[in-house]
Amino acid sequence: MKILARVILMLIMTSIAAAPHAKAQELPSEAMAKNAWDLGLFTGGGTGLGASSSTHFVFAGGRLGRILTKEHLHGWLRGNFEWAVDLMPVYTVFPPNRAVYGGSFKPAVWQWNFTSGKRIAPYAVVAGAIVFSTAHLP
Repeated sequence: MKILARVILMLIMTSIAAAPHAKAQELPSEAMAKNAWDLGLFTGGGTGLGASSSTHFVFAGGRLGRILTKEHLHGWLRGNFEWAVDLMPVYTVFPPNRAVYGGSFKPAVWQWNFTSGKRIAPYAVVAGAIVFSTAHLP
């Protein structure tokens, strides 16, 4: 468990250090232009709700994506299309009295980046994935 905590902490620190720093005056539409690459690391965890409140989980992985189109549409719908791939080699679930280890691969992450904002760029995403684990997970 200590090793897993150290790996997660290292991933967080690496993702903070490797995060691209946009200029303060740069708009989301300028930062997310056609043919730009999206590269990042992610990690997280949590706990179940209700009957599963004693179940905990942690995950870590990375993403590689590319913005494929120029901006389209007008107003708040203005944006561009991105295709990404996620690899999550760490997906560990801790139900009571045991641990279930697994991972995930998402070869199809289709994302519409809304670029009309001045400070933030929300997005809508549809993704398909496969999950591997050492036991059945709900």
